[in-house]
Parts: sequence; C-alpha cells; structure tokens
Amino acid sequence: MNQTPTDQTSMMADEPPRKQRSRWRRFLRFCAALILIAGLGGLGIWLYLRSESFNRFVAGQIKSRLKDYGLRAEIGGFGLSLKGQSARLTNLKIYNDQSGELIASIKGLGVSVNIHEPYALSLSREIDLQNVDIEGLEVFFIFDEKGRNNMSGLHAPPQTGPKRLTIDYAKLLARITDARVHYEDRQHRIRAVLENLNITAQPQQQKPEVIEAAITSNSGLFGFEGRDAKITNLDLTAVI
Repeated sequence: MNQTPTDQTSMMADEPPRKQRSRWRRFLRFCAALILIAGLGGLGIWLYLRSESFNRFVAGQIKSRLKDYGLRAEIGGFGLSLKGQSARLTNLKIYNDQSGELIASIKGLGVSVNIHEPYALSLSREIDLQNVDIEGLEVFFIFDEKGRNNMSGLHAPPQTGPKRLTIDYAKLLARITDARVHYEDRQHRIRAVLENLNITAQPQQQKPEVIEAAITSNSGLFGFEGRDAKITNLDLTAVI
C-alpha cells in the first residue's frame, strides 16, 4: 500500500525524538568508552612506572650518561618513587669503559631531589639535588709499573647543545658511610687502605661553589717498600 505525502510527514514528525534519544545513547556510550580507555591508560602508565621495564629504562639512561664520561656501569637493582621524588640503586659497579678495570663498587645509593614543575610540557627541568646517601662504597686507585692508572680515559662529556636539565647543588647534603679506599702505586711500591670511612659534605651557605667535607676513619694501613704502618682515628676537614 502506497503512503501519501501526508502520511510520510506524520511519520517523520514521530521519528526525531526516538532518533535523538538514540544519538544521545551512542554519545554517552562513546564518552563512557573514552573514560574507560583513559582509566585503563592511566592504570597502564602506573603499572609501567612500577614495573621492571621502566626500571630498566631508567637504568639504561644512567648507563648512557656514565658512558659519556668514559665509564661503564652495572646496576643490580633500581627503585623509583615519583611521590617522594627519590631513587635508589643497589649493587652498582663502575668500570673504566676503555680498559675494563674496576673503579668503584657501591652497595646502595639513594638520591632525593626537588623537581620544579615536574608535569610541565617543556622538556627542560630545574632540579634541586637535596640528599645523596652512599652506603658501602669501595674505590680503587691503581697505578701499574709504568705509571698508568685505572682512571686513564675518563673525560668530561662534550657539550652537544642547550642543557635540558639544570641541577642546583646549593642545598645538597651528601653522606658516604662504611666506605673503603684502596690506593696502590706499583711503580713506587706504595700502598694504602682506608676502612670504615665516613664522609659528610655540603656546600657553604655563603659560597655554594665551595664544598666542605668532614672525613673520618678508624682503621687502615699505609705501606712503603713492603713495610706497613697502621692508620687509626683519622679525622680530617677538607674544603674543595
């Protein structure tokens, strides 16, 4: 049966409310889907930041930066706290990238910072370095029979462009506990070891470019041509 123009007009007049409700339902479903996707995305980012994948990424960045100085690093563990703006590394070993010689090992290293505008869109950041705590540091200064040492090849990284990170050391408090330093000069037959070494260092308030350090050690030895002497109760104050 054919419909007249009048009947078609009547049906079209009845359809818009139903179509309008249907479109609103689709729009609301779309919004709900966007909210769900955003929620899952935020959950994914949160899980990623807490995952070993992110830790490996940050550890890789640290290794890359050390390589710019001629160093190679092995990191046993890494942890990051975004809320506290702190990081902790464990079982860190640092080698001369050129010779492969061990320079230092660290049982634990903790860093806390204050990042200005951490969520700003700009890639540049201003960072206040506040606390550095190093536990179980062991450092080696070794000179062979020809006067070559395990620090050869270390250098400052080249300046490749404007700095994206500006680091302020004015409020830094650095502490090194339970450290050991080895010094050996095989050419002149000199060796020395300092144990139970503790160092506290911070910039002067009036001159932040000047570092004051208090150094203490209660045991060690100094040897020359096969003769050793014990070192006890070392207490030094240094200005760098």
